[in-house]
Amino acid sequence: MPVNDSVRASKEGLETIIIPEMKKKGWTKHACSWANQAEVSVPVLKKFWQRKPIREENFKAICKAVGVDKWEAITNKQRDWGEAPDIPAFFGRETELKTLKEWIIKDRCRLIAIIGIGGIGKTAVSIKLGKGGIGKTDLSLHLAQNIQDEFEFVIWRSLINAPPIKEIIGDLIQFISQQKTTDLPKQTYQQISLLLSLLKNHRCLLILDNVETILAAGDETGKYRSGCEEYSQLLEKIASVPHKSCLLLTSRERINNIERFSGKDRSIRFLELAGLNHLEGRAIFEEIGNFVATDKEWQQLVEFYNGNPLALELAAHHIKKVFARNIGKFLSKGKPIFANIKQLLDWHFERLSDDEKEILYWLAINCEPISMANLELDILTKTAQEKISETFDSLQIKLPLEKSQDENCFTLQPVLIEYITEKLITLVCQEIETGKLQVFNHHALLQSQAKDYIRNTQTRKFIEPITQRLIDIFQTQQNLENHFQSLLENTRQKIQLLPGYTSGNIFNLFCYLKTNLKGYNFSHLTIRQAYIQGVNLHDVNFSYSDLTQSIFTQSFGGIHALAFSPDGKMLAVGDSNGLVRLLRVADGQQIATFQKHGWWVVSVAFSPDGEKLVSSSIDGTIKVWKIGTSQCIHNLEGHTNWIWSVTFSPDGKKIASGCNDKTIKIWNANTGECLQTIAAHNAWVLSITFSPDGKTLASGSADKTIKLWDVETWNCRTLTGSEDAIWSVAFTSDGGKIASCGFEKIIRLWDVKTGECYRELAGHKKEIKMLAFSNDGKTLASGSFEPAVKFWDVATGKCIATGKEHQTPIRTIAFSSNNKTVATGDHDQIVKLWDAQTGKCVKTFQGYTNSVWSVALSPDGKLIASSHLDAAIRLWNVKTGECRQNLTGHTGLIWAVVFSPDGKQIASCGDDETIRVWDINTGDCRQTFRYPSPNQQYQGGIWTVAFSPCGQFLASGGQDATVKVWDVNKGNCRVWEGHQSWVWRVEFNSDGQTLASSSDDYTIKIWDIQTGKCQQTLQEHTNNVRSIAFSSDGQFLVSGSEDSKVKLWNVKKGECVNTLDGHQGLVWPVKFAANGKFVISGGQDGTLRFWDISTGECQKILEAHKDQISSLDCSGDSLMVITGSLDETIKCWDVESGECLRTLRVPRPYEGMNITRVKGLTDGHLQMLKTLGAVEL
Repeated sequence: MPVNDSVRASKEGLETIIIPEMKKKGWTKHACSWANQAEVSVPVLKKFWQRKPIREENFKAICKAVGVDKWEAITNKQRDWGEAPDIPAFFGRETELKTLKEWIIKDRCRLIAIIGIGGIGKTAVSIKLGKGGIGKTDLSLHLAQNIQDEFEFVIWRSLINAPPIKEIIGDLIQFISQQKTTDLPKQTYQQISLLLSLLKNHRCLLILDNVETILAAGDETGKYRSGCEEYSQLLEKIASVPHKSCLLLTSRERINNIERFSGKDRSIRFLELAGLNHLEGRAIFEEIGNFVATDKEWQQLVEFYNGNPLALELAAHHIKKVFARNIGKFLSKGKPIFANIKQLLDWHFERLSDDEKEILYWLAINCEPISMANLELDILTKTAQEKISETFDSLQIKLPLEKSQDENCFTLQPVLIEYITEKLITLVCQEIETGKLQVFNHHALLQSQAKDYIRNTQTRKFIEPITQRLIDIFQTQQNLENHFQSLLENTRQKIQLLPGYTSGNIFNLFCYLKTNLKGYNFSHLTIRQAYIQGVNLHDVNFSYSDLTQSIFTQSFGGIHALAFSPDGKMLAVGDSNGLVRLLRVADGQQIATFQKHGWWVVSVAFSPDGEKLVSSSIDGTIKVWKIGTSQCIHNLEGHTNWIWSVTFSPDGKKIASGCNDKTIKIWNANTGECLQTIAAHNAWVLSITFSPDGKTLASGSADKTIKLWDVETWNCRTLTGSEDAIWSVAFTSDGGKIASCGFEKIIRLWDVKTGECYRELAGHKKEIKMLAFSNDGKTLASGSFEPAVKFWDVATGKCIATGKEHQTPIRTIAFSSNNKTVATGDHDQIVKLWDAQTGKCVKTFQGYTNSVWSVALSPDGKLIASSHLDAAIRLWNVKTGECRQNLTGHTGLIWAVVFSPDGKQIASCGDDETIRVWDINTGDCRQTFRYPSPNQQYQGGIWTVAFSPCGQFLASGGQDATVKVWDVNKGNCRVWEGHQSWVWRVEFNSDGQTLASSSDDYTIKIWDIQTGKCQQTLQEHTNNVRSIAFSSDGQFLVSGSEDSKVKLWNVKKGECVNTLDGHQGLVWPVKFAANGKFVISGGQDGTLRFWDISTGECQKILEAHKDQISSLDCSGDSLMVITGSLDETIKCWDVESGECLRTLRVPRPYEGMNITRVKGLTDGHLQMLKTLGAVEL
């Protein structure tokens, strides 16, 4: 923006940014000290507060004086130029610019389309119109200085890659709403309506470039291509519905459906872009060299190409090389051959070297500007790699390459991209048809390690059209698949393991076709850039293949902890399997796996030197690992409950931990010795972090306070004001500020020195689980249960971007040391990497673990229902072991399943805050219960559900610490409060008159069904009570706890009559046998124990599972027990013999996949593939 521009403040900027800073300094709005420090007059300061325009330099000075460097955030002007290319030179167009300005500013047109042929310069017009800085006359200068100030919002987007319409609309809505509207409606027409309401309320300039890429070609010209039809709705609505904004389109083709709205005196107008005149065209030649021509020849040449800038530039290079800059000679000899752009492009292309063509193909494939260094990695031959700089230099002389604004990355003009893309697609199809694979072997049509949105674009631009053309050639998909197999066989025989992309390309084409690859042979091949994530490859043979740069599904479970290494190259991942893994950030390859915790790993942290890693779990353990050896060097023992947070001190000498036992412990990082135990809070300690100087430790708690501890004295200051539990606290890099978040749905920023909460960041719709600062302290990232990740400008408090790719609540977040990359994780077994500036998801790593969380046996003993981490319920035939049916509908982990008393229905509950009732025969979900909460308050996961004996009621419990009883027919709900923490289990007594519940508050409560009153509270356990069950006569209750005990209770007396010891670790499921003679319990130790009720003795111990037993049930005749485990298996046991009758397991993604002697994978990655079913023979 030029220095003479006028700027005015926004109301929001004054209220949320300027006023808080002003109060810190003790200034009034018109303080003389403020005016003096800013070197402005008091009247100017008054104008500032009146939100009147003032000179930009005065505006900056006022902001800087009060302590705000990012003055742009105070204005009501927002700009987003996206990937707008740099324009080093621009010729003419004064008349067009004048016309466009008049249409936009004076006539206030709603939609303007600039129509011209390829290369006519329309992109430059639209960018220069928005940005200013073009022209020689007073009018063009006025445009440059003032056009932006006419709009609150200016946003430029290219449609060159034909992005899905919802992506574009989402971008526009989030930008104009300033990230306040991120939860968009599902239907496109609803999103368009929302966008229109914003365009009515704000003056916006929207620029959509290269509209021709969403239009059909050939006889369908002017209509929309397949998959882009909904763009017509968007453009028609913007054209026909009154609003105060302007949409500027550029296209090489006419847009038929909006032409009917256009007219000379209407608000929709088309500008037919004529070519340059001979003086403007001559300027293009002068940029390239000194050419010889008369005035008449100049005019003749420019007219011959209709003043087309791209055609003139291509002709200039041609004339320079072939006719020694003599335009006269070209007009007499070369003119007839090059009558249009395509002929010029053909001429240039045919004269390019193979190395130059290879670079052009790669530039088209990459779909966004790419650096020379990154391009070199894709090129196969060493000779071409060594010559890449020289090749680029020669290519730039022959063809116009576009540079990014930092001039480090290159791409092609849209017309060239279209030309090269079509060349590549045509050539690839010809090569596949003939079997002579050259370009197909030297170029990856899809780059497995590319950013997610780039890979999706490559699928649309290359994989999809190539597949469609090949099916046309080979007539059927089966014929094409057979041909691909023959090409693989030829490749295997001729060029074993030589560099190339043939096999990887074919594999990706198979995946696009959704070919069933079971049993396919990919052995002895180089399978480079294959995107194998999310693909089932049962019994596929990859033996002796090179799998370099291929991306697989990972073996991690639900993600609860993330941390970047200090250099940002590794990512530590803690999951629901109790494992910690190190992933290479660049490609997601697994580098190492550390030994197992007993249950979820909820916190991980690197030492400052990157040589150690500490992890904590809800099993109450802390482990310190040596990165180089993957060995556990210390087990830190002392906490008595879940340990939510661990961190190293900045000098790496100490480790701090925060726990549900309400304490903080300080440990010697080298010896593992506990140095200090602090009775820190009145409730769970959920987050701890050291200040950058190591002098202060901050802790956040469920008691709604933050405490700042002096590390020398352990005296503390308490920050109050939060209205709910605090899940996460973090210091800025200078230690001057703390951010906190939790169940309030807002982020609070605190001044460490004063203890004042000086700003609240609002925008999340649900509770915020985690946050993290960038190393430079400028950006804050937060993850919520919405699920959404938001990126905030710390200086201004504004949300700069929002990511909405997760499908389930975000559990953890981490910021890389590069200040650009953020990692997030959820219980859906997904890790995502984000660009913190744009909010775009750049990479997704998909895990797979299908732990069994719950099993139930039907009343007739014929069916088993099981719930899994993949959010599906499965029905198994007990006799055959066959999986009869999958029930899908939940959107998160399903914690429990139970049969109705008549066996006709199943009830399930999960992390998605719903209870669902399913029809056994049809598999349909008949009812969904969700507790209505004000303001979308997060209820938390529902962890238990039970049918009443009559089948009329359902009871549930979970994270909100209440017991709820639902009327199955009416859907209404009663809520019983009394527990102080999460409810793990509810069970009806056989008479249907009472209900029992167990909780993390160490208690069991007995409730009267009719009154909802708590009749008794049973208290003897010393840790969380995970499971309860009534005896068939209702006289006794059995309970299992994290204190490793099984307890037997007399219900009437409320007394514990026996304590059954033997399990190592927590006891999860407990159950009475139907005959009432014994109790069965399953533990974290993987054992199944049978206890005699009368004596309390353990009659039988079965080493049942490799991991903890999560659930069990018993048949009505007491002869069979079924168990489900986190080891992903369900087992049926004969009670009398202890024999395992049958093992049920959902096939893993790579079951039976042969990876004998494969290359290109780390040892950690190979072990991961074996975990997912792969084998080495």
